[in-house]
Amino acid sequence: MPRKNERTNKEERSERNGRVWLSEQAAADYLGVTKRTLQRWRSGVVRANGQVVVGPQYYQPAGKVFYDRDELDGWVVSFGR
Repeated sequence: MPRKNERTNKEERSERNGRVWLSEQAAADYLGVTKRTLQRWRSGVVRANGQVVVGPQYYQPAGKVFYDRDELDGWVVSFGR
């Protein structure tokens, strides 16, 4: 599971309303996967150990994709990674 104290590039993260928002690349780095893997997860489902799991929640204001870091952590836990 990603460490909560990991830092990402300031240009790729934003803190608003007490939440940390990660850009697509920063989220991929945080999870230890490629940006393309994150895109595949976003566009469909993730298959793990015979299970079908929906990819992590994302937000797309003004055409840019962002992920809430706490939601990514929750997704990783539910995914059993």
